Amino acid sequence: MGSAFSRLRLTWRSFRAISALYVNERLKQTPGLPVSNPSTSYWAIPVSPILVAQHGSDAVLPSEADIVIIGSGITGTAVARTLLAQFDTKNAPLIVMLDARDACSGATARNGGHVTPLIYHDYAALKKKHGAEMAQSILKFRFAHIAELIQVSKDEDILADSQCRAVETFDVFFNQEMFDLAVQNLNAYLDEMPEQRKLWRVVGAEECVKTGVSVFVFGPLLTSDS
Repeated sequence: MGSAFSRLRLTWRSFRAISALYVNERLKQTPGLPVSNPSTSYWAIPVSPILVAQHGSDAVLPSEADIVIIGSGITGTAVARTLLAQFDTKNAPLIVMLDARDACSGATARNGGHVTPLIYHDYAALKKKHGAEMAQSILKFRFAHIAELIQVSKDEDILADSQCRAVETFDVFFNQEMFDLAVQNLNAYLDEMPEQRKLWRVVGAEECVKTGVSVFVFGPLLTSDS
């Protein structure tokens, strides 16, 4: 039990360190109230079995809890899973997760299930604010989400149902000036992280015409039929 709490304290200290450097300002901002007439994600039908109470229902929430997590999206779910992994079933804390609507019904649901972290787009700003080393650590942390989500899907035996997988993507620009700026940002990023150069390819206007693509394409390496 002692080692479990030690791991929990270490996890909390790591979270506080990252929060102080990167997300502290965002945590201070209110997300505002949800819109009154949201669309419903297809995976929210039927209602998730983990939902024990809804607004206006007769279900009663526990009168007390060891931990309360606000928000049931990817962040709240990751926190709950990490906490529960520290304990066996008998000693697990009572965790209550609250959401403004239903299970995973906010921003995570609206993302449509894709993970497309901003990488080269943000590097210059992050470097200016935090320094090159921390900026690169932040971007590597963003990249790590993809492999981690695939591994979690395997661990939870939901890989096939979730269809979680790595894919190739485009960044498409319809404006030459924006395209040139993106290429400039990418080159600056790859100059300092050359090990990632193999992941990216720039396709200019001439190659687009030759291959029958009528837009400027910029993104990770792609096959012609992607």
